[in-house]
Amino acid sequence: MKIYPLLFLLLFSGVAGSGLFHEDSSYNMDNYVISHDVSHDSMDASQFIHYQNDSHIIRWYEWWYFSIKNGSRNMLIYFFTFGDLNSWQHAAGVMASFFDENKSYEKFVFSWHPVLDYNEFNITIGENTAYEKHGVYYIHFSDDNLKINASMETKFVPFGGNKSYFDSWQWGAWYVAIPYGKAHANIIIDGNEYEIKGNAYHDHNWGISKFRNFIWDWGEFGCDDFAVIYGIAGIEGNMKGGIHIVNATHHYAIGYDNISIDYLKWERLNLFWKPSRMLIQGSNSGLNIHMNVEMKKYYIIGWKKIGIPYMLGNADTIINIGENVFNMNATGFYEHHTPPLKKYL
Repeated sequence: MKIYPLLFLLLFSGVAGSGLFHEDSSYNMDNYVISHDVSHDSMDASQFIHYQNDSHIIRWYEWWYFSIKNGSRNMLIYFFTFGDLNSWQHAAGVMASFFDENKSYEKFVFSWHPVLDYNEFNITIGENTAYEKHGVYYIHFSDDNLKINASMETKFVPFGGNKSYFDSWQWGAWYVAIPYGKAHANIIIDGNEYEIKGNAYHDHNWGISKFRNFIWDWGEFGCDDFAVIYGIAGIEGNMKGGIHIVNATHHYAIGYDNISIDYLKWERLNLFWKPSRMLIQGSNSGLNIHMNVEMKKYYIIGWKKIGIPYMLGNADTIINIGENVFNMNATGFYEHHTPPLKKYL
């Protein structure tokens, strides 16, 4: 496979946060303890070395996605690698986006020589670095006109990391290190300084697959009490994923066979049809969720007239766990993708 990094990134930048591959057919109520006594989270380390001899390694992908949201100002950044890192057929880079009201500002940085750590999360691409120490993530991005220094920390338990196969050789894995947390970022754009203090999300995706065949829905919405992250993905006829509800001590999951997504309204955003209203429901063994997602606004990443729309939505959610009822109204990013030329309507 030939790698065209910029074209690939513009076509698929919407997959940045696509935590889509963990499937759990039932929910659990195991207790978790978040410990910052350890120096690192090994699940968030680069996974390439474990699969470098795979016969399909040219189809390798791996990225680390971060978002910060505070309402009027929001930020996305992700570090990525594609292809066989042991040969010339690969690409690595960083995409950083800053959203201010209805405007967006983004930068793409590419490098053929990423520096990866296979024991802990510590990555350098060009002059840009991201690492984790004692449960706190630090991100430093620097380009001619955009500089970002950010830190974030989880408030809830991490989950995921299992592989899911879509056929005999295509598979993906997803680890949510920060389902919901707090973050602080200082940003300089063309000499103007901005500050964001808000809610954080971070996940790590890796696998081997043909991306253009993928279908997926993904979204993350959280508040100080709990977060809801949903993700469904796969190739037509073989979908995986589910809905995850997580707080500081528990992780609940409803598998793909027990959830539904109804697309209530579509809008054409640039060249793409995207759902602007959805009803997401799931039920399993005493756990029920009813979530209405509605688009608040969207940003364009890439060339403005043909760029990729990235959607910010509001989720009005009711969760029943046994006899307990929980309500959430929260803002978060969400994504929807079908293969090229697939008709939406």
